[in-house]
Order: sequence, then structure tokens, then C-alpha cells
Amino acid sequence: MEEEIENDSLAFIGSATVAFIRLLKGKAQYRRIATTTDLNKAINEKFAEAGIEISFPQRDVHLDAKGPLDVRVVSGQGQSGSKDV
Repeated sequence: MEEEIENDSLAFIGSATVAFIRLLKGKAQYRRIATTTDLNKAINEKFAEAGIEISFPQRDVHLDAKGPLDVRVVSGQGQSGSKDV
């Protein structure tokens, strides 16, 4: 990559995200998407080499119910494909 690094900063920390911003200065603006892709791949490779795995975010849902819940699995085709569990 021929781009010059202008600035690195922490953008924000979310419930399942730590986002950094790296500002690059370069002459070839038309290569912006390709450069971003190359940079993301290089970061991913370095993480893999270091044994760092980025998992998909997960959320737990806790229900406070007074009695049993009626749970159904519904296919993507609507109510006609529902099955009792």
C-alpha cells in the first residue's frame, strides 16, 4: 500500500464492538475500497497469527414468566409451516 497513515484513533466501544478509525492519505482515491479491503485482510491475518478470534455477537434473553411458555418454531414460509416444540 502506498498510502500514508495520517491518524489512528479509537472511534467507539459498543456492547459487542470496539471500532478504530485509521485515516489514510493517498493519491489514488479510486483505490479506496480495495485499500480498505487489503487493510482489513491484513489485520485479520495478524489476528489469526496471534490466535485472536473475533466471534459473532451474542445476546441472552431472560424471561420472567409466571407459567410455561408456548414456544413454536416457524419456518420462513409463514404461519402455515409452524411446528409445536
